[in-house]
Amino acid sequence: MEDFFNNLIDSEMHASDLIQLSCLLAIYPPEVNAMRRDCVDRHLKDYWAASRDRLDRWQFHLPRPIATETRYGFEEKTAVGHFKKTQSKSTLSLALVVEMILSEPLSRIWAAVWTSSEAGNGQQRSRNISPPNRNLANHILQKHSDLLRETMGGLEKIAPDVETRTYLEKLVRCTQRWTDLLLAHIEQSRRVNCFAPNPQRCLEFAEDLRLQLSKENGQHAAALTVASARRAICGQVTSMPFSARLNYRIGASVLQSCTPSDLKPLGLLNPLWKVRLMGTFSHCEKMIEEILEDRSMPVALSVG
Repeated sequence: MEDFFNNLIDSEMHASDLIQLSCLLAIYPPEVNAMRRDCVDRHLKDYWAASRDRLDRWQFHLPRPIATETRYGFEEKTAVGHFKKTQSKSTLSLALVVEMILSEPLSRIWAAVWTSSEAGNGQQRSRNISPPNRNLANHILQKHSDLLRETMGGLEKIAPDVETRTYLEKLVRCTQRWTDLLLAHIEQSRRVNCFAPNPQRCLEFAEDLRLQLSKENGQHAAALTVASARRAICGQVTSMPFSARLNYRIGASVLQSCTPSDLKPLGLLNPLWKVRLMGTFSHCEKMIEEILEDRSMPVALSVG
């Protein structure tokens, strides 16, 4: 799996793909300690580095009063990613804020998975994660949430028109409510409501889920309910991804940190990034077939 992700350096993920990944992690919370310490540290560092780069990129493109002082790399200063110079500043800002909103659930859920796994495994967990790396996921969550809160507080500087501000505020409320529900699934086995945007609402959702899961076919119904999160949150999102490659690096580091047998996508739809990868693989297979088919060779004559 490691080589697979490293070789796909040009792959991309939309923020809505990260919503799908959040659902996957929430329905069946994985363990992240079933591997060697060096592997765990490397994947967590990859997650931290990609998340830090994305935070820096967001801050660089935000209006100066909102963006905090930070150190930018050459790439963040000179490149706008998928956005061409001809695109308007308002389009760029809208895509940035939408991505910031839609990617926060994964920041919360991944921090919850790491922290709850550490609390549940005690000394075994301590042996597999080096001390400097244990709080990286929590650190990223704190920075992400703080920046989102500051951005929404100064939304007039980014979106002067009332219609856009109303849309973004509605998207935040919808995303936060679904995040509480996703964390309520993890709350069935681990204490994680402190990572929810609304901890009390998360506990209420968790109680309702316990009743639902106790019924016949309850697990399937719950999985299908969570599967609708992406459509409910992203149904009206039309903006292009702002940091597609960084999103992919984040998603890849998360998946590589999990034990594959823990991830059971019951009730989940194929995410767009998986559909795109399947399409890419199919195209590559056709190209390889054409390359291997050497039409310059004469057709073998039959003997008989």
